[in-house]
Amino acid sequence: MIMENPLPPRLAEDRAGQWGKWLALLFLAALLFRLLNLWLMSENAYLLKPRGDALYNLQWARELAITGFSPGTAYHQAPLYPHILGVALRFLPHPLWTMRLLQVLLGSLVPLLLALAAYRVCRHRFAAIFIGVLAAFYGPFAFYDSLLLKESVGVFLLSLFLFLAVRDLDRPTLWGCFSSGLVLGIFWMVRENAPLLSLPVLGFHLLAGGFRRPTLGRRILLSGLFALGTVVFTGANVASSLWGNGEFARPVVMSGVNFYLGNHPDSDGFYRPMEFQTGNVMSEVEEFQREAARKFGETMDPGRTGLYFWSKSLSFIRTQPLRWLWLQAKKFLIFWNAYEIPDNYDIRFTSHFLPYLGYAPGFTLVAVLGLLGLALGEQNSHRLLFAALIGIYSVSVALFFVYARYRLFVVPMLLISSSLAVREFLGRLEQGQWKKLWRGFSLAALLLALPLNPVCAGEARRISSFSWAAYGGYLYDTGRKQEARGAVNRSLSFSQKNVWAHFYLGELDFEARRFRQAAEHYLKGFPQSVDSDYFFRKAAGALMAAGDRVEAMELLRRWEKLEPENPEPARLLAGLLGKEGRGRPAGSAPLKTQK
Repeated sequence: MIMENPLPPRLAEDRAGQWGKWLALLFLAALLFRLLNLWLMSENAYLLKPRGDALYNLQWARELAITGFSPGTAYHQAPLYPHILGVALRFLPHPLWTMRLLQVLLGSLVPLLLALAAYRVCRHRFAAIFIGVLAAFYGPFAFYDSLLLKESVGVFLLSLFLFLAVRDLDRPTLWGCFSSGLVLGIFWMVRENAPLLSLPVLGFHLLAGGFRRPTLGRRILLSGLFALGTVVFTGANVASSLWGNGEFARPVVMSGVNFYLGNHPDSDGFYRPMEFQTGNVMSEVEEFQREAARKFGETMDPGRTGLYFWSKSLSFIRTQPLRWLWLQAKKFLIFWNAYEIPDNYDIRFTSHFLPYLGYAPGFTLVAVLGLLGLALGEQNSHRLLFAALIGIYSVSVALFFVYARYRLFVVPMLLISSSLAVREFLGRLEQGQWKKLWRGFSLAALLLALPLNPVCAGEARRISSFSWAAYGGYLYDTGRKQEARGAVNRSLSFSQKNVWAHFYLGELDFEARRFRQAAEHYLKGFPQSVDSDYFFRKAAGALMAAGDRVEAMELLRRWEKLEPENPEPARLLAGLLGKEGRGRPAGSAPLKTQK
């Protein structure tokens, strides 16, 4: 173990002053990086446009700002961030920008907290500052600090909890244990799997109680205060929900739904919406309730809906255990992959406009260093605690399904663990232990295979195609037609099967009076889903505009055969024929639809 040598009092005071200056510079660097990132993202209105969960948070916050913050509301999403945003909307000028600036400030404090926690773990100031620099310039941290999502607040709360928990390893106090539990309880209102992180900390307090080994009674008291702090904040919200509505809907319904989305016979390890989902996060709970009600033939409340989908997942596990185990192995590789799997926002797409995000420290470096720290660090309470925290959190995410936003919270734990690897390498280098140093580099090279595995390559192409098509739609809607064509063509370079890329090319060709090309794109975009009416109608209209009346009628007849219960093709066909019952002329070979 490499420890810093004890210093004379005067020299120790000077070193402490230098330490404070380094922390101040660290905060300033993190703040400037985030402000620059926010400013550059704001230059492209599409990058900051609220969508998905950000739009849901904004709508919920607006309702809170109008109706007030009265207790007694059962919620289906983690409530902390929308409530903070609601306060900003109600009481602050320019609330959305004020919220983003608050997130930038909190994000700039994260490197300080992680550097301080890392120093308590490794007792090496250079290693701690190095970890702080990684956190300050970690690309996904700065990226999410600019968006109206709960991740920025969550990463700050988790980093504060880790700092307090590490402090309690050395010298636990009654107030320290309660405060760390309290911060974890607040973090619980951001991430639903947060209580799992209390298990290693509780075990440490109960079994060891710190390096001073207090009596059994004091260890029980320390553990009890930590547990009390964890539940006091969330307990008040649960009691409020039960008092006002008779149920606490969120944990039951969404845990069952999310587990089913990642564990059903057709799962492939990635998030895939079910056939009855519209993709609207605002109506997600209601859609699953309607599906459960359709299966049972009766109205289902959120609690029963969640239990129903839990039972479906467990049935899949019982009947196909080998398939389920293979699925868990694949999700493990997805979790540790270098690719940042997007949910509402794609950092890879954004890095096309902000290239420095592609060069900022990413998950590969953090994962390799963090795992090296667990493998090479000295066996002590710090290492065991972080091995347990990283293992429990990563398993809890991979059991469901993986998004970059969900995985983001393992990064602070990996960064603190990385300080053990940095200290170990510096110590071996200083002492000239070349053989051990070479073994460490060999292990790092082997660990690189984990985040660089190709399991996400196909998903990355699919998401890139979707992101460019969505951006092309935004450009089209804002009148930038030539740029829109370039964006959707780029979308098709990643995947020729992108429905909406073909749709927008059809719209652009139609406006350019290239009607047959427009019809071909509409039919290539035919998704055989709830939008089939729209695509067939657009294709038929393009053929009519091209003067191909006969082929338009043949297309409508094919549509009629594909969907015999749909009255729309017959109605449009009757309009083309002038009146129902007129003879159908023979048509030319129809355009091909994409199956």
